[in-house]
Amino acid sequence: MATRGTAFLVTDNYVLETLEFNGDMYRDGCGQEMVNILDDVKSVNEFKEGIDSFNKENHGYEGFDLNTLRVRSNYIEENTRGENLIKMTDENYFDIYFSDWTFWKNLSSKDITFKTREGASILLKKGEVVSICFGKKAAHYFGIKKQLDEILEEIMP
Repeated sequence: MATRGTAFLVTDNYVLETLEFNGDMYRDGCGQEMVNILDDVKSVNEFKEGIDSFNKENHGYEGFDLNTLRVRSNYIEENTRGENLIKMTDENYFDIYFSDWTFWKNLSSKDITFKTREGASILLKKGEVVSICFGKKAAHYFGIKKQLDEILEEIMP
């Protein structure tokens, strides 16, 4: 299945954005692996290393290097209470975020609220990971590594 996905790392000063990975980026495909990688990230360098490893293991895009990461400063707004907001609307989603799935790691010093395309909210606390499908809350999931019990249940029902 040709499901696309892009990873984002939010810091206090900017947002790093990867290239778009094309293929199997849904949860039961490579999406959970991306979440697991982001779950372990504690620095920009670890993000870069994890994305490079993910590419080599899953997509093998040639010529991919860490300079392919894009730095964005216009994704986050601050509301009147000093909270960080990322707005995904019908008007901006395909121009700004584009991918079927977006994967977010919050390394900033503030929690982030996503305002989704259908007007719902998703709270991403400091250090957490969230995956959002087409900018909507309905299919989002937080990045929690699968527990051993879940993995065993999948392979030995």
